[in-house]
Amino acid sequence: MSYPSREVREFAQQYLMGEFAPRGEKDKKLIALGLIASVVPEHAFEAWLDAPHPDLGGRTPRSVIDSGHADAVITMVANAIRGIPS
Repeated sequence: MSYPSREVREFAQQYLMGEFAPRGEKDKKLIALGLIASVVPEHAFEAWLDAPHPDLGGRTPRSVIDSGHADAVITMVANAIRGIPS
């Protein structure tokens, strides 16, 4: 996965502000990647996607997104952005 474009990052921010509801798994994937990009710098993006995360049961964010569960990554990252502890 490449670093999300500015448009994708803005799309994710619209979701975070409650201005948009995802219409399917493709939207959820874009939102997840955009939210990740809002907190992870470009040079660390791929490594972060491939690092096992305890909030995902030790799975990597990439594997969770690819298995059709981008909503779990969205929740995890959105909560972190909002300051809600995991």
